Amino acid sequence: MRLLTNVSIQKLTQTEAGIRLMSGEAMLPVVDEVIATTGFRPDLSH
Repeated sequence: MRLLTNVSIQKLTQTEAGIRLMSGEAMLPVVDEVIATTGFRPDLSH
């Protein structure tokens, strides 16, 4: 698992490979799942 912090996502695109994320001009790695938080610790126990 790779954790990215302080990232502002401008665009999400579903592809056959997974979810493609755009942050400004940077394209982030394709992922299977996005867990978004807003300052609270996410509950990942489910």
